[in-house]
Amino acid sequence: MNSHSSIGTDLQQPTAQSGRKRVVEVDTMRGIAIILMVLGHSFLIYPIDFFHQSGYYEVNRWIYTFHMGVLFLVAGAVYECKDYNSFIKKKIHRLLVPYVVFDVISVLFRAFGGSFVHGHADLGRSALYLFIHGGDYWFLYTLFMIFLTYPLLEKIFNEPWKEVVLLLVLLALTNLNLWGLFLFSYVVRYLPFFIIGKYAMKRVDDFKPSSYWKSLVIIAAMALVWVVTNHYYEHFRPLGILYLFRMMSMTVVIFIFACYLKDWAEKGNPVCRKTQDLLFICSNYSLQIYLFDAFWMVLIRTVLINVLHITHPIVILFFMTTVNIALTLALCLYVLPKNKWLAWMTGLRSSL
Repeated sequence: MNSHSSIGTDLQQPTAQSGRKRVVEVDTMRGIAIILMVLGHSFLIYPIDFFHQSGYYEVNRWIYTFHMGVLFLVAGAVYECKDYNSFIKKKIHRLLVPYVVFDVISVLFRAFGGSFVHGHADLGRSALYLFIHGGDYWFLYTLFMIFLTYPLLEKIFNEPWKEVVLLLVLLALTNLNLWGLFLFSYVVRYLPFFIIGKYAMKRVDDFKPSSYWKSLVIIAAMALVWVVTNHYYEHFRPLGILYLFRMMSMTVVIFIFACYLKDWAEKGNPVCRKTQDLLFICSNYSLQIYLFDAFWMVLIRTVLINVLHITHPIVILFFMTTVNIALTLALCLYVLPKNKWLAWMTGLRSSL
C-alpha cells in the first residue's frame, strides 16, 4: 500500500481509471460519514438499551438524519459514466459481488447465530428479502440500482433544468406510499442527493467558505434549518422537501469543516494533518468498513459486555466505534490484498 503521509498532494493526482482528480473535501466528507455510520450502529439495544438513557437516543437520531444521505451525495460527486456496459460491469464487481457475499453470510448468521444474534430471522424469508428488498446491506443494493438506472435517466434529462424537474418529481414521489420492491422507494429517496452531489462537484470551489465569520453564520443558519425541518418532518413525515433540507443542512456543515481541515492541514497543523489522513483512509476503505461493521459489532459487543462486563455507554460507544474501524483497516491494509479471492469478495479489486 502507498503511504498516506502526504495526503494533501496525493489527492490532487488523477486516478488511474478515470484521469479525474481526487478532491480532498469529498474524501473527508465520506470519511466522516462512514465513521458516523459506525458510531450510529454502536448505540445498542441488546443486551443494553441505550435508547432509554437520557441523551443517547437524541444523538443517535441526529446522526441518522443525514449520514447516509452524505454517502449518496459523495457517490454522485465522484460519478462518471463514459461507457454504460463497462461502467455497470465495474459496479457489479465493486458493489454487487460484496453485497451478495456478505448478505448471504448475514442471512446464515441471523438464522443460525444462536445467542449472538438479537432478532433471529427465518432462512427462506431472509433470502427473499436479500434479493427483492435489499437485505441487511440495503445501501449497496440502493446504490447499485442508482448506478444501473441513472445513466439512462441522464440521457433523457440531459440539461440542468431538466434534472431540476427530475429532482422535483423524485421529491414529490417520496410523499407517496411507494412499494419496496427492488428498493424503489429508497432509490427515489436518495437519488436527489446523488444528483445534487454530481452538480455540486462541478462547482466545488465556488462553495468553499471565504471567511471564518461567514462560515460561522452559515453553520448557525444550517443548525437552525436542521432544527426547524426536523421538527416539522416528525409531524409531516411524507414531505420529501423537509427530508432534503434536513439532510443538506448538516451536509453543508460537514463540507465547511472539510474545507477548514484541509486548509489547516496544508498550513502544517499536525493534528489536522493526522485527522485528514485518518479520514482519507476511512474514505478509501469505506466499502469494507460498511461490509464488516455488523460482524465486528457482534464480536466487540460480546467481549465488552459478556466477557469484560463493561456497561458504561460512553466506554462501549468509544470501543465499539474505534476498534470496529481499526480491525477493518488492519484487514484491508495487511490481510485481504494478499488473497485475490478475498480481495474480490470484499470489493478491494474489481475482478479476478
